[in-house]
Amino acid sequence: MTTDIEVDHYCALREQAKDHCTPSDVAAGPFGIVVNMGLDACIRPELLLYRFGQKDLESVAPEPSRIGSRPAMDGEHLVFQTHNPNTGFSNIMLYNVRTEERYFIDPQEAAQYIPRISGKKIVWTDGRNEDPPGNYLSPQNGDIYIYDIDTKKSAPVETESSKQHYPGIDGDIVAWEDYRNEPVDKTPTGNGVNRDIYFKVLSTGKIYQLTSEMGYELFPRVSNGRIFYRALDANKQLAIFQVDVEAWLAANEGP
Repeated sequence: MTTDIEVDHYCALREQAKDHCTPSDVAAGPFGIVVNMGLDACIRPELLLYRFGQKDLESVAPEPSRIGSRPAMDGEHLVFQTHNPNTGFSNIMLYNVRTEERYFIDPQEAAQYIPRISGKKIVWTDGRNEDPPGNYLSPQNGDIYIYDIDTKKSAPVETESSKQHYPGIDGDIVAWEDYRNEPVDKTPTGNGVNRDIYFKVLSTGKIYQLTSEMGYELFPRVSNGRIFYRALDANKQLAIFQVDVEAWLAANEGP
């Protein structure tokens, strides 16, 4: 399965293409399935919702000029990033699949992307503290922010001066890729050579460094008290690792 970035590049090169866009990001919930793809020519992929029990697909983008991607669902709530081609920024939109209410959760003039949702809490990578305010592909100082659907308030999770990226959330735990331990000679693009996984326990406000190996630990996801991430194993093969957070805290914090 391709990523939405790959699909966007493919479509940019195939303006006259007659085939459908390859489906990329997919999110599912009790009300239906959302997929990022194009129905006609591979020119403008969009977020399309298939409601269970219905025949037609419906677009969940707020307006034709904005392109939606990176969907995530929990219950009746769908979140996604939506790109504004006029400003170059993207913002996070919340869409209630049941009531069809939609709104931007924290409309900043900055790059906001890769949202994840757990219950009534949404996390994402935010570029408001960039100078200038960041870009989609290579943020130098992305931060992790959180939004509470009930209170309609957002707050920073981590704003350390390096780059934080690709958050995951489940319940009381938020995890992300962190670049603070990069060597001094960082690459100009900000992609670096050493990414670690950090996490925060929301109820205590404490932040922990989960991994410290030199190299890449990537794409954390949190589920049922465990953090999953991608890294190279002892044989230099790509593998998925998991860490039980309660057991890890007991071993690393002591009694």
